[in-house]
Amino acid sequence: MRHVIHIICLAVLLTLVTGCGGAHRYDERLVQADSLMQPAPDSALAIVTAIDSLTGVSNLAYRDLLLTQARYKCYADITN
Repeated sequence: MRHVIHIICLAVLLTLVTGCGGAHRYDERLVQADSLMQPAPDSALAIVTAIDSLTGVSNLAYRDLLLTQARYKCYADITN
């Protein structure tokens, strides 16, 4: 019985380590804009619109999400 508990604990530990190991690092400007989204959405909008060169699908999707959120919070047009 004790052997089975050790195997289960080891399996859970390995699952947690491998599941949490793939953290993606986003562009610092996007993270900064995200942190400003609640207190100063106009500043977040300025930061996001000033970003012109991004690589990677994740960064582009994150930028589009932040751009939509900032436009919405600033009552700007979100259709384009």
